[in-house]
Amino acid sequence: MASPHSLQARTSLAIMILANLFSILQPLLNQLMMPPRYGSVLFFQVAVSDKKRAFRRKLTRITKNADTSTLYGLKYVLKEVVNALLQCNDSSFHFTNLQTRYNSMENLSKCFQEFLYRGLKAHGKHENPSVNVDGNVKHKDSMVTANSSTGNEYTVVTVMVLATRKHLISSFKENGQRYFDSIEVLQTLKRIPENEIQSVEVLWSPPKKDEVLLEDDLVRNFHRLI
Repeated sequence: MASPHSLQARTSLAIMILANLFSILQPLLNQLMMPPRYGSVLFFQVAVSDKKRAFRRKLTRITKNADTSTLYGLKYVLKEVVNALLQCNDSSFHFTNLQTRYNSMENLSKCFQEFLYRGLKAHGKHENPSVNVDGNVKHKDSMVTANSSTGNEYTVVTVMVLATRKHLISSFKENGQRYFDSIEVLQTLKRIPENEIQSVEVLWSPPKKDEVLLEDDLVRNFHRLI
C-alpha cells in the first residue's frame, strides 16, 4: 500500500504535467476558439474629366508631403483624395469600376496584393505615384505620349483600401452589369475609422502636367472602366 507522502508526490507530479500541457496547448485552443478576424478590400477606380488638369495637380499636392508611415497619415491621404473626388461635379465621372471583397484578414492580405498588382498593371504605361503603408512614393518608368488632340482629357484614379471589419457598399445587377452609386462608395471610404485601416494605395495616370489621357487610352489601358 502506497504511503500518503507517495500519493501526494504522484498527485503533485500529475498536476505539474497537466499544467505544462495546458500551457503548451492554450495558444492553439485560443486560436481555435477565437472567431476569424474579418475585413474588407475596396478597389475603386474612376476616370475624371480633367481638361485643365486641376484635379491632377490637387492629387500631387495631397500626396507630396504626406507621411504615410502612420495610420494618421494613411487616413489623411484617403480622406483628402476622397474629398477631392467628392468636390468634382457628377458629370466629371465618366467611367467607374468597383471591386469589393469580404473575408478573413489573412485571406484579404493576399487579395489586396492581387488588386495592387492589377492596379499597377493598368497604370503600367504611365509613371505612377503610389502612396502606401511604407510611406514611399514609387514611380514606374514609362511615359504617355503627349497628344495635342482637342478631345476629352481624363485623369484615372485608383483607390485601394485594406481595412478590418466589413465596410459594405450596396449595389445591384441588371442585364449582367453591376451598378452602384459612386458617391456612396466615396462616402464609405471616407467613413473608415483610422484604427481600422491596414493599408491604402492611391494611383493615378497620367501624373505629369504635359501628358494627356484620352478616351482611346482608357480603352487600351483601363478596359475595365469601359
